[in-house]
Amino acid sequence: MANFQLVSDTVLDWKKKKNMPILNKIARALSECYLYTNDLERQEWYWSKSIEEYREDKLRAVERARKAENKVQELEKQLEHYKRVLG
Repeated sequence: MANFQLVSDTVLDWKKKKNMPILNKIARALSECYLYTNDLERQEWYWSKSIEEYREDKLRAVERARKAENKVQELEKQLEHYKRVLG
């Protein structure tokens, strides 16, 4: 950000000293570059946040599945025990 600030401040200073059409075009181009870059950074942040949430959801689902499998095994053992005892 510091590099962009330096360039944009310099162009604005030049515009104040001598208003030339090319400086207006450069200032506009810099503005568009800033907006584009800012949008890319924002999109990357949202993408990273989404990936992080998906990973957390997946880990929770895997943990729930493991707990369910363990409970099924435990109940199957109990069922086998009752089958032997009762019949």
